[in-house]
Amino acid sequence: MKKQKAAMLGVCGLASSAFGQNFNLWLEPSGMSPEGTFTVSVYGDSDLGGVYVSGVMGLQVSTLSGQGRVSNISWDFDLVGNYLQFDEVGYLGDGMHGEVGYAWFVGCGIFPCDTTYLGAPIGHFTIEVDPDAFETYQIDLIAGPDLHPAYPYTIEVADPLGNLYNDSQGSLTLTGATVSVVPAPGLVSMMTMCAMLSSRRLRRKED
Repeated sequence: MKKQKAAMLGVCGLASSAFGQNFNLWLEPSGMSPEGTFTVSVYGDSDLGGVYVSGVMGLQVSTLSGQGRVSNISWDFDLVGNYLQFDEVGYLGDGMHGEVGYAWFVGCGIFPCDTTYLGAPIGHFTIEVDPDAFETYQIDLIAGPDLHPAYPYTIEVADPLGNLYNDSQGSLTLTGATVSVVPAPGLVSMMTMCAMLSSRRLRRKED
C-alpha cells in the first residue's frame, strides 16, 4: 500500500461515529470545443457543512446510441489549500477513467491550515469524443469502494468544529450528467448539456 494511501486511511480512522449523514457529489459540464473536447467539474457537499478532507472517485462515460466514441479522459485537480493528490490512475479505455484520490495534508491539524470549503470544485475531467458523430453521452461518477476495496469511502469532510465524517457513515448521492453532441456544417460541433439528471444514492455499512 502506498504511503499516500495509508495516510488517507489514517484520516478515516479519526472520523466521528455519528450516523445518518448525507453526502453529495455531482457533475457540471462545460462548453465543447470544435475538436470534440469538453469538461465536467466535480463538486461535493454534505448536510454537515465544513471543508473537504479526502476522497476517491472515478468516472464512466457511456455512449447511448453507440455511434460516438470516447478517445481519452484526463483529470485536473482544482482544490486550493493543503491537499495532496495520489493514485491518478488515468484513462483505462472504454470510456472509463480510473480512480483519482486526494487528501488534506494532516501534518498541521485541521484548523487553521489552508482548506477548501464544500461546494467548491474538487477537480475536472476533460473528455475527448468524436465531434462528427451524433451522440448523447451519459457521464457518471464511480464511488471509491466500487473502484477498489482498499478505499472505505468516497468523500470525507470536516465540520465547522473539526469533526471528521465520511459517506461510510450515511448515504452518498452521485449525480451524473448527459452531454449531446450535434455536428453542424463546417465541422463545428454544438453541444447541449443537462446536468443533475441521473442520481444514485449509495448506503454503506460502516465496519
